[in-house]
Amino acid sequence: MDLLGVRFLSLWCRDNETGLSLGVRWENHDVHYTVYSRREALNCHITDKGKRIWEREIPLDEMQTLAQRFMREIVGKWRAREKFYPIDPRRLETWEELSITDEKYQRVDFGEYIKRVIPMLLDVDEKPATIEDSMKQAPLFGLQKRRLQWYFILAEPNGTAVRFPLDPYKSPLRMFPTFEGMLRYMKYLDKKGFFDYITMSFDKEDMQRVFGEIELMVSNTDIARKRP
Repeated sequence: MDLLGVRFLSLWCRDNETGLSLGVRWENHDVHYTVYSRREALNCHITDKGKRIWEREIPLDEMQTLAQRFMREIVGKWRAREKFYPIDPRRLETWEELSITDEKYQRVDFGEYIKRVIPMLLDVDEKPATIEDSMKQAPLFGLQKRRLQWYFILAEPNGTAVRFPLDPYKSPLRMFPTFEGMLRYMKYLDKKGFFDYITMSFDKEDMQRVFGEIELMVSNTDIARKRP
């Protein structure tokens, strides 16, 4: 994986017969996260050099119950005078699918995602609008603060609203073992110093160039916003 042309991480990811495995290797660690189904149950586990770090297994029929509970938590109604910060939906149209140039390996440049994320977030209106005043025929997309938490909100003209918390540790997706496992996987990598390791592996000149390009993107987006 690259960041604006700088290689900062190599990882592997492969399908197994009934699920998915992914992992990273660095220094004395070889951390795998595996999801697979067997005997009508879903198993998720994390290992480091073969040692089982975490595991959760639930019957497959419980996934349907979790899905219904998940929908009840994220789908609701919006009130006419609710405030939100709109995001121009045209920003979402600029996202492109990753292209795989090799059957076995692919190179991902996260700088391309940053170039899309920064303008989208800076495009958020400084002052909130009401849903009623902004609603036309098309759904509204934006950010909303509720009970000291931030959410993405998708509001439909029929009065339905889908709200999704920005904080992954407060997301209702945590009830699913696959998502919980990914959060635990990232937390374990952080605990073992993986993110410090990849940060320190940057060349100084590369770091300056990367952050220089990010600063320029922010500046150019801000200038474009101030134009009449």
